[in-house]
Amino acid sequence: ETGENIKQYVEHIAWNKDSTILALVLHKENDSYLQLWSSSNYHWYLKQNIPFPSVNIQSLLWDIDIANKLHFITNDGQYHSVTWSWISQVSYTNTRSLVFLIDGCHLFVSDFTHSSIPPPMSSYEIVCPLPILAVAFDDDHDQLILILSDRSLAVCGTSYGLSDYRTIIRLSEIKSAHYVSSIISSAESPITSIHHATHYRLINQEFYFIENSHLHIYNLQTKTIKTSLSLNFNCLTTAVDHEEVKHLHLEDEHGKIFRLDNNELHAKMHFPRPCPHFSAVLNGRFVGLTENYRLYLNTAELAHNCNSYFIHD
Repeated sequence: ETGENIKQYVEHIAWNKDSTILALVLHKENDSYLQLWSSSNYHWYLKQNIPFPSVNIQSLLWDIDIANKLHFITNDGQYHSVTWSWISQVSYTNTRSLVFLIDGCHLFVSDFTHSSIPPPMSSYEIVCPLPILAVAFDDDHDQLILILSDRSLAVCGTSYGLSDYRTIIRLSEIKSAHYVSSIISSAESPITSIHHATHYRLINQEFYFIENSHLHIYNLQTKTIKTSLSLNFNCLTTAVDHEEVKHLHLEDEHGKIFRLDNNELHAKMHFPRPCPHFSAVLNGRFVGLTENYRLYLNTAELAHNCNSYFIHD
């Protein structure tokens, strides 16, 4: 049983291949919850808490070849296969260097322009009433969106916001923090299924995400889906360039890069191997890092033992 006010029973527990992610299946009344936990600096982080209303997860199994791929079966006969990848959400603005870290209902934010604070400590944190599944950040407008487990979107700005969503300042030097200023409820949310939505991005007041093989562009001001594009490939990951006019880039599971321009996708380049982490740099060049630590600049291999990289001016 978990230590919350409402009892939840742990029905399944399993480590992934390299023991970096612990998966739990919790059962409460008629609902199941899939949780993913990781540990760092003597602290356990709840990275995902995905609800399955009126569904019971019967069994789950981590893939023996792909470390972050999970298979599970529900009592309605549905088979699910999900692959996760580690993503560092870092802002590239010239004035602030923010790093975001998800831990259940908490989003830890560290402002590295003031100090280097190792997690689980942070400059400030945002506390939500529901678990946070993902974040999307817009450098140009200093705007942040939190994707919550019920499909609702918490829109954050720099002015004081809603009382149910708290911002706790941990570092007195912080002069500007993010506060939840508005909510797009689950009834209004452009996301129809939290189980099938991925790859969230925020560019110029527009919210990008992929759901059921379609790329959707949602306008935050009009609260309508501006564009939906059908994808004929499985998207591995996405990136945003930092040109004067920003563009979204998508990478398929084979390492091919596409650029979204005027609501059309154009093939730009093909990495020798799929790169779960990639960045778009100037003059049509791309930097990519494979799961086996190979670093590429377009098709040229720069290093074969690279753990991480950062793009700066």
